[in-house]
Amino acid sequence: MEEELKTTNRALVAKWVGDYSDDLFSWAYHKASSKEVAEDIVQETFIAALKGIDRFKGDSNPKTWLTSILNNKIIDYYRKQARSFKTVSDNDEMTNSVFDSNDRWANTTPDPMW
Repeated sequence: MEEELKTTNRALVAKWVGDYSDDLFSWAYHKASSKEVAEDIVQETFIAALKGIDRFKGDSNPKTWLTSILNNKIIDYYRKQARSFKTVSDNDEMTNSVFDSNDRWANTTPDPMW
């Protein structure tokens, strides 16, 4: 019985891939501006849908539910991107080399050799 339900769920999500992948991709591409990123996010959306299909109650259109998942995946993508950038405070070594102890520009001009 459980295997039958898994097969039914896979078939349902496979149908959704055919029905909604173009629309989801268009939205993801609009938000990410990268074909590769958009493809990855849409793929992650369908994987999440398959894993969480038991939470889909059918009270809304499947596209609405999938778009909600997609939007969360887009947010996750940008959160991950934001964490990968170093902030200015993380670059103390760099800023210490261009400012002196009085927080003024350090004299970085080399001494003339003549």
